[in-house]
Amino acid sequence: SVRTAGYVTGIRYVEPGEDERPHAAKIWDSAGRLLYQQQLKMDSCDSGEWVNVTFDSPVYLPVATGYVASIDNLYGWAATP
Repeated sequence: SVRTAGYVTGIRYVEPGEDERPHAAKIWDSAGRLLYQQQLKMDSCDSGEWVNVTFDSPVYLPVATGYVASIDNLYGWAATP
């Protein structure tokens, strides 16, 4: 959960496999509501490589709420850092 309200400007995750298909970065609240989504065009990267995602717009996160960040593609896998 967040102790101080503020903005998140991106996420970092480990690419689980070589996959150049379109991805989406998402931020969810603890109730499962989608707060933000950004489509990503993946450049070639190796499995296990760290990928930095900078959001087009900062996402405001209020105090004392849990959040989940996810990356998914059109084929179903998701990674939650």
